[in-house]
Amino acid sequence: MIGKESVVRFRWRSMARWLSLLAFLVLLPLAFAARPAAAANIIPAGPTRIIDGGGVLCALLPSGAAQCWGQSGTEGVFPGPYVAVAPGEFHACALTSTGAADCWGSNADGGATDQPGPYTQISAGWGHTCALTPAGAVDCWGDNGDGEATDQPGPYTQISLGSAHSCALTPAGAVDCWGYNDNGRADDKPGPYTQVDAGEWQTCGLTPTGAVDCWGDYGSSNPATGQPGPFIQISAGAYQACGLTPAGAADCWGVSFPEAEDRPGPFTQLAAANGVSCGLTPDGALECWGIVKDEPGPYGPWQPPAYPEIVAAGELHTCALQPSGAVDCWGSNDSGQATDQTGPFIEVTTGYRHTCALTTTGAVDCWGRNDYGQATDKPGPYRQISGGSDHTCGLTPPEPSNVGAGTTTAS
Repeated sequence: MIGKESVVRFRWRSMARWLSLLAFLVLLPLAFAARPAAAANIIPAGPTRIIDGGGVLCALLPSGAAQCWGQSGTEGVFPGPYVAVAPGEFHACALTSTGAADCWGSNADGGATDQPGPYTQISAGWGHTCALTPAGAVDCWGDNGDGEATDQPGPYTQISLGSAHSCALTPAGAVDCWGYNDNGRADDKPGPYTQVDAGEWQTCGLTPTGAVDCWGDYGSSNPATGQPGPFIQISAGAYQACGLTPAGAADCWGVSFPEAEDRPGPFTQLAAANGVSCGLTPDGALECWGIVKDEPGPYGPWQPPAYPEIVAAGELHTCALQPSGAVDCWGSNDSGQATDQTGPFIEVTTGYRHTCALTTTGAVDCWGRNDYGQATDKPGPYRQISGGSDHTCGLTPPEPSNVGAGTTTAS
């Protein structure tokens, strides 16, 4: 027979267990909510453009690198990592994960000048570049001879640049344009549109029903024309425009050049540039028609380290990654392994008496004991790192495809 005291103890233990379980269930979501994140990223608004065209053609690799073909000084592989790339006529710019603009190529007009941002979108023209701020304003730099690089207060949801004009999409779906307007390419349009794409001498807008309206011309006084569609994405080039059908085919129109031919696909994205049109296949390859050859890829959005270490413990020290990207360490610091670092970093790992962290560019910075080379800095790029007792390893990104004869890899 269970005595009264035993019953009281039993009930109290049962109640304590239930209270402990309840507290665990209540605090668990809070613990995950309070968990620090890796360095804050600025992600481009809308679907990520893997391929884009201007005077040159560029594509993003899963490593975050940008690969470009076309004008000398713009072609090659640029390591990044980038979350968006914007090819112009003689230069190209790319958006980093923190929203900064990195540019390369001809900078005669200042269009290839790096900018700190932060920005959520970027687009490049003949000699100018514009980027969309998180507030929806447009910042421009470079050639402003016709007003094409004039800042705009917005707010806008998308931007697209032609050779000497710029256009932006308002939240209501209207298109505002500014810059050189000899043929109507920079005319404002009430819309509504869901996408705007500016080509060399034309501008096109995608309507909510999937039809395409185009204004301006294809050069040599050939008026730009629209198409009934339906399309789910459009891209305007120099002498052509292309629309992606719901089935993944490329319908192109314009002057009767090879880049204006149709292709069956299937494709997931299209890019029309000066002298070439390309489609991104479901497996990440580029199928091109015009002056650029097919490229096997694969191309796709940047894939940051899949399992970043937010907190890492060594033998006698611990380090943690702050949301700002800095690393805070505590514990034994006899070899300098617990020295705080400003970063910014996206991952941290520890060994016996050393610490390493992965930078936003994929390089590795290390500190602490280095008697076996375990704390040696490495240029990378790497996607992920891990520290052992007296060694460190890094996972490299997939190798990009060969860009062809005569091209170089930027370092």
